[in-house]
Amino acid sequence: MNRSSRLESILGIVSTLVVLLAAMLFASGIAELFSDIHQTGFASIQIAVVLRLVTAWVVSATLHRLRHGIARRTREHLWQLVRRPNGPDVAVLDSAATSVRDGVGVRYLASSAATSLLGLIPVWYFGGWLSAVIFLALIAASIPFYIRAGRAAEQSSAAVASRTALLASTQLRTLDAMGDMRSLGTIEYASERVATASRASAHTNLEGIRVAMGSALITEFIGGAAIGLVAMVVGFDLLHGRRSLEHSLLALLLVVEINARVRAWANAFHQREDAAQGVLRLTEQSIAPVTPAVGPALLTASEVTVPSSRTLVTTVIQAGDRVLITGPSGVGKTQLLRALVGLRAPFSGTSAITARPIGWVQADSQLFTGTLRDNLCVKRPVETSDVLAVLSGLGLTGARFSDLEQVVTSASQYSDGERARLAIARALLADVVLLVIDDVAGLFDQETLHTVANELARHSDLAVLEAAHNRRILGAPTLEISLERA
Repeated sequence: MNRSSRLESILGIVSTLVVLLAAMLFASGIAELFSDIHQTGFASIQIAVVLRLVTAWVVSATLHRLRHGIARRTREHLWQLVRRPNGPDVAVLDSAATSVRDGVGVRYLASSAATSLLGLIPVWYFGGWLSAVIFLALIAASIPFYIRAGRAAEQSSAAVASRTALLASTQLRTLDAMGDMRSLGTIEYASERVATASRASAHTNLEGIRVAMGSALITEFIGGAAIGLVAMVVGFDLLHGRRSLEHSLLALLLVVEINARVRAWANAFHQREDAAQGVLRLTEQSIAPVTPAVGPALLTASEVTVPSSRTLVTTVIQAGDRVLITGPSGVGKTQLLRALVGLRAPFSGTSAITARPIGWVQADSQLFTGTLRDNLCVKRPVETSDVLAVLSGLGLTGARFSDLEQVVTSASQYSDGERARLAIARALLADVVLLVIDDVAGLFDQETLHTVANELARHSDLAVLEAAHNRRILGAPTLEISLERA
């Protein structure tokens, strides 16, 4: 047991004993007021209130200091991790660090709950054996319900944390790749991805609130029933003169305090496991070897998977490679492409990419309002002859493509196949080192397919990562990855 854990345990024991004493003083003070012993009664109540306030302040200040210390040490640790090449996802680490910080106080609650059970002795003495047995039986029976409610809250909070981490990761990745996405005309797609993640996060948060309210209702009902039964027992004894007002109040206030501490511990029970898992995740990130893509490697993937496929993808893409991803429709080819290049988090595994800039071509490639030159060059200074040469190499010739100053007012001015070739031209003019092609070969007839394949072959240093659901592809692959359904 480390120093902070010992401090939490001692704090729980001492504070609970003080609170139980304050409850007894408060009950005595109320009884004395009813007996017209005002001076002593008010003094007892004032002492009880002061004891409660001071104890609450000491507990709050101590736990805050412990959390602050944990947070400071964790931030220093995270800073070292995120500075590493291809370091772990910041959002995932932040979730782990939050779990570690929130774990502070669980040992305090456990020791407080255990110590509060000592209050059953005066409950038995002042309220009778029946009150103590009823309360103890209900509390014992309710603990599984408390833990079950805590587990439900844990699953809900885990889902909220996961969605929040995914949203933060999506936002960070989008910002990091903004330059590439602007050059590729995929900013609208990226914005929709962020919006989708935001909506999913909001939905999960609302579901978390619903689960939390349901859990709170269950635990409050059980605790209220236990206290109510004890109140009924001591109340009947009081009415029949078998027990004094002071003893009845003592028994009732003590069971209220005991119930509050047991309920707090049970509801926070799952936080200890969360904290342990958070420490484990941070430790794993500390000792895990970092294998960044260096030298000629443009992209390194290690056991990457997507939700709809069970295939583990491990590969290294270098300059000039032609990698083909195949599989039936809906198997997750597009998801895998996005995971490999960092546009989304993989379901499992890691992907390290050093390729910059990256080109992305998809079946619904978009054009923005502006001149054809702006759509192709995106404000970069490129010689007209170079632009026309690339267009010609892709089979885009004639008056519709020779006038680079013509204004594109709508993407519908061009067919799907023409827009895909314009997106390829945009990528080639940007001197991308890795071109990602998402199932566009089916848009071309055989002659156009041959023309585009020849133009890509001219760029021998260009790495191509292509996905296709059939064998219509833009060039012979040097590596083929076949995805199977999950």
